[in-house]
Amino acid sequence: NQEAILDAFCVNTFYAAFILEALDDLGLSDKAKVMIIGTSAEYGPISEEQLPISEVLNPKPFNLYGKSKLAQTELSLIWQSNKNPLLVVRPFNIIGPGTPDHLVVGNFLQQINSMNQKGILRTGNLSTARDFIDIDDAVRIMWKLIHSDRSYGEVINLSRNQAVKIIDIVNYLIEESGMKIELITDKSRLRKNDIPIHYGDNTKLLDIIGEFTFTDWNTTLKKTIDYHVA
Repeated sequence: NQEAILDAFCVNTFYAAFILEALDDLGLSDKAKVMIIGTSAEYGPISEEQLPISEVLNPKPFNLYGKSKLAQTELSLIWQSNKNPLLVVRPFNIIGPGTPDHLVVGNFLQQINSMNQKGILRTGNLSTARDFIDIDDAVRIMWKLIHSDRSYGEVINLSRNQAVKIIDIVNYLIEESGMKIELITDKSRLRKNDIPIHYGDNTKLLDIIGEFTFTDWNTTLKKTIDYHVA
């Protein structure tokens, strides 16, 4: 509906326009380093032949979130065309301590933490695979990017260049819980346009920041579990 469209563009597009306009008004356009946070949802539907997803792929988002974020990217790059120090980062799936309950890992943990020794874990499609990146890795990478002149004017994937199966995530969380948990597929959690496998090409990223050792996904999950249980 119109209200949802307006809300999405207010949060994901117009706020960026207001910030960039303010920098212009203050005469700081060429002095303030700006990082715009996009999303891998900007790419839209992906076939296996298009994997890993490169920044050169023409974005075709199919949902409101992806469309409003792509609009943010496009207006930001127009602003940057005046040689202002701005870059756009497209994160894939960032996880770590404090992961919100509305995201897949946070939701699984919220359900598990509400159980007492046993219970039912309601899930969506567990056969999909996604590119997960540790929150601490993401912060370190962003710091490197915003301090590199080579980043400005670029759209850069924030990804590990590999996908982890959601069922592997679930099995790890259940094993760490030590509980007897039954998996139930909840039809309300199934997505019509669910992409089977989705991960990004980080060639451009590593070309800019150099060699980087990414945190293993199970290490990230372990510290996420510890945080949510504490």
